[in-house]
Amino acid sequence: MFCAEEIGAAINLKTDVCKLLTQAGFRLRKWCSNSPEFLSTIDSIDRETSAETIIDDTQTVKTLGLLWDTACDSFKYSVTLSELQAQVTKRTVLSDISKVFDPLGWLLPVVVSMKLLMQQLWLKGIDWEAALPSDMFSHWCELRRGINDIRDIRIPRWVKYKSGEMLELHGFADASEMAYAAAVYLKVHHLDGLVSTNLIASKSRVAPIKQITLPRLELCAAQLMTKLMVKVKEALEVDQVPIFGYSDSTIVLAWLSDYPRRWKTFIANRTSYILDIIPRQNWRHISSHQNPADLATRGITACNLINSNIWWHGPNILCTNHNWEQVVLEPPNEMQLEERPMMLCHTAAKHVDDLFERSTMILATTSFESLKVVDDKIDLTKSDRVLSLQTLTVCSTVISWALDCVIPSMIRERSNASESSSTRLENSV
Repeated sequence: MFCAEEIGAAINLKTDVCKLLTQAGFRLRKWCSNSPEFLSTIDSIDRETSAETIIDDTQTVKTLGLLWDTACDSFKYSVTLSELQAQVTKRTVLSDISKVFDPLGWLLPVVVSMKLLMQQLWLKGIDWEAALPSDMFSHWCELRRGINDIRDIRIPRWVKYKSGEMLELHGFADASEMAYAAAVYLKVHHLDGLVSTNLIASKSRVAPIKQITLPRLELCAAQLMTKLMVKVKEALEVDQVPIFGYSDSTIVLAWLSDYPRRWKTFIANRTSYILDIIPRQNWRHISSHQNPADLATRGITACNLINSNIWWHGPNILCTNHNWEQVVLEPPNEMQLEERPMMLCHTAAKHVDDLFERSTMILATTSFESLKVVDDKIDLTKSDRVLSLQTLTVCSTVISWALDCVIPSMIRERSNASESSSTRLENSV
């Protein structure tokens, strides 16, 4: 597939390709296009007879395929699922789910409901050839009937972008106890001052069977969105466009607002990756009812998905040309932030020499984890307890600071306290 902004460019490309392949004895056939003017330059015997072009070359009769309707220049889906069998097993459910061809995640709010049902079958330990329980069988029949409504979905191929117009990428992340998801939208600022937004891609994951807190799932959703954003930028070849991230979790935004080394390992690893792609100043808070990724975490029917403007074009505030007003949020509870624990050492001594000796001993015997709190750039493996030159430099700096600032201050305070005590004693005598 190839796209051109002008008919002349498309015709010239077609002529060059045909001339090159003709020299090798190949003749291109089954040409299709959304432009009648372009098709008029091609012989009728070399044109595609059908107005619908199959995107999935490997599709079978029973596969839900993605089609390009050249007549209205839009994508749509074909649904040809087999008749429902009298006995539905876990194997047949998985077979029907695998037939859904949705590479860009446009049908994610519908597909995620099927994935969640499959996970429930695993949790209940149902065998591959065993019939589904009555309640799950009814739920699966409802989901399967809804797939037929997918045929009414029409997705415009063109995102209304022309050369010279400004682009932005906006990613939304959300999570529930059942799944977490991400959706990326392309925002186009047209030369006439109007703004258009369109869904480019989305992705979801069902929540792991092992229990994990909701804030951590929200962070996983933000990481998933960041990875999807990177792929979208590469596919669209728009490396220099501004990118923005949105989340309805105040805890995730608090994690992203500070340095990763402040948090525990699980949080630090993910926030570090996210901030390398999307700067912390480009993260925004959005309410749950305005977050399109919320639809992909709880699932909706295909009939409701057709008319869901927030899914296909994002929230209304994204479609405006005004600057985003960041709302001042109440900071989350410190217990929810999962800060990395820090070790504080206190020592007492009668003389400066004793204090220096004890401080040196504490710094020299500090564990690897505690040294990382001093400086996260120390290259010291857990199995190697020998202090490196860089570690000794850090320790020396701390000791010098103690000798130059802390200890003299302590001596002055102790001296002033002794003088005050002596004065009071003389006055009493």
